[in-house]
Amino acid sequence: MNYRKNFVLNALGQIVNVSILFFIMPLALKKIGEYQYGVLVLFHTIFLILFQFNHIYTSFLKVYRFNLGKSFVNHMALINFFIILLFYILGFCISPFFFIGAIILSTVQLFVFRAILVILNNNGLASFVLPVINVFFLGIVVCFYDSINFLLLLKILTFSYLPILLIGTVTLLDFKLINFYTFKLINFKRVYGYILKRTYQTLYFSMVTIFQTNVDKLMIPFVFDYATLGKYQLISMIPSRLNSLFGNISFVVSKDIHAGDYEVVEKFFKYSNYLMALVSILLIFLNRYIITYLLGYYDIETAILFFIFIGIAFIQPFGFIGFQIFSSLNKLFKFGSVNLVSAFLFICFNVLFFIFNVGPLYSLAISLLMSKVTEFYIGYLGGRYINKSIIKYWVNTFGITLICVVFFILIRLYVFDIK
Repeated sequence: MNYRKNFVLNALGQIVNVSILFFIMPLALKKIGEYQYGVLVLFHTIFLILFQFNHIYTSFLKVYRFNLGKSFVNHMALINFFIILLFYILGFCISPFFFIGAIILSTVQLFVFRAILVILNNNGLASFVLPVINVFFLGIVVCFYDSINFLLLLKILTFSYLPILLIGTVTLLDFKLINFYTFKLINFKRVYGYILKRTYQTLYFSMVTIFQTNVDKLMIPFVFDYATLGKYQLISMIPSRLNSLFGNISFVVSKDIHAGDYEVVEKFFKYSNYLMALVSILLIFLNRYIITYLLGYYDIETAILFFIFIGIAFIQPFGFIGFQIFSSLNKLFKFGSVNLVSAFLFICFNVLFFIFNVGPLYSLAISLLMSKVTEFYIGYLGGRYINKSIIKYWVNTFGITLICVVFFILIRLYVFDIK
């Protein structure tokens, strides 16, 4: 596999995505106001939750390596495509709520495309799916609307899926394997049963992980307000993209890990460290300009929150490589239970900080950081399953980078900000 090519493409896809968010989101805030911007952030978070079900792609990845499985996935994807078009028609002719079905099935279709790209050693291309959708979705909002609501955003998002759906269906499906004259569902009974069984496991893991990773954003509008949600999202937006970088890099080694080659785990940490060293130190010294552009002002509170989110990103590689390992061994129920504990810790720490009257943004960020202690347990368990020391890999690759980052953060705070 060409690791370097996919590594570069995955990194580039995330850089493009974060650039889109960096330039468009502040424009949306200025155009529609704080309250409606909070509504946009909440809707966008719900949309991104769909993509966090992408663990389902491993079900297709497992069967696509075999001819029967490959034929099944191609038939299923083409049938799914026509059902999506039917939902589009019903949405335009009867009720926009039919677009919800179109969006859900379209997201499943994208997971099929990701599995095919991984098999073809071109998984880096999948990292450009979300940027394309964001360009259409956020671009249309900013260019054409001064007032928004959930129904309008639903229509715009549905339209934004179309380019990827059309391009992916035409270019990735192997139409030579699709023959409806000989198509018999009974022939695919074994494959269908495996996918259902596997998907049940990944759905449990995805739902728990979605709760864990989004509980902070989902609770803000109910506990605080939409304005606080908008501010929290803007401060965390750039550092949190580091997590997405690690997630995409883990897809580079996904095919090998699912084939039982665990030697690539060390390669994952090596590539992740290179990227983290470059991006995190750059963000530390540009944080004032980034925050001022996003929020319109800069103070010591926003700087500290920004650095906390960078610190969280250092722990995330355990989770991403852990998913690939646990998935290859069909142990996602175990992984999901650990993530559930993490979410519980996050809520408990927030309650504790609330009792001691800690500010909402500090409370959320610090609770999130402290709940990530479970990531080390994931690293320990994953290493035990494959007879390798994953925590040792992390220390060897990230140790020096982490020390340098802490040193530069202290310089940035005490020399440039506090004084």
